[in-house]
Amino acid sequence: MELPRHIVENVRVAGLLHDIGKIEISSEVIQKAAALTPQEKDLIDSHSDRGGVILAKVGEVLQEVVPIVIAHHHYFERSADSSTEILKAIPLGARIVAVADAFDAITSDRPYRKGKPPWEALQEIVDQTGRQFDPAVVEAFRRVISSQIEQI
Repeated sequence: MELPRHIVENVRVAGLLHDIGKIEISSEVIQKAAALTPQEKDLIDSHSDRGGVILAKVGEVLQEVVPIVIAHHHYFERSADSSTEILKAIPLGARIVAVADAFDAITSDRPYRKGKPPWEALQEIVDQTGRQFDPAVVEAFRRVISSQIEQI
């Protein structure tokens, strides 16, 4: 995406720390193989905000990472009622982490399902372009990951 080095570094750090809020959630809930209750789902959904609070306590060193961590599960959702301001409210870094995180989630084994092959994960992400994911981010990801998939 030809982003400035400082933005790339913020996205890299956010990618490493994006799920840090899960440390405040019981491992029984995180590793649960059965369907989550509504309360458990709310708890899991809170990990982004919890992570933002944890990282904000570190001080200014991570101040540009905090908004990325908080927003990494916000859907892009380009639709007729989505204003440009709403879409811009999701930091580009969060939109990048969202795609990478989804790819990792789809390809990784979970207690409740086996991970999918990379090409299937890529197709799932492409299918959600413009809804869950930013089209520009998906296109950049597709270009990079396609060459990696071909080497598998």
